[in-house]
Amino acid sequence: MTQHSWQDPQAQREAEKYENPIPSRELILSILSQHNKALTAEQLAGVLGLYDDERQFALQRRLGAMIRDGQLSTDRRGAYKPL
Repeated sequence: MTQHSWQDPQAQREAEKYENPIPSRELILSILSQHNKALTAEQLAGVLGLYDDERQFALQRRLGAMIRDGQLSTDRRGAYKPL
């Protein structure tokens, strides 16, 4: 998967809230909507350029919260897709 230079509409908000900000829910939903298949957390981390363990862990937590809040679902292989 190729990495893009994503424009996060909520980058400032994320930077104010977190010491090591990760992409916002809005950006994650936008990226997942643009792909024609569900993405695993590892694939999504690669697309977003999140290569260190701390940011990948934070992404996992954010994806879990997005499932809990009804923004995402997972398929049988654990890949994420927007609702």
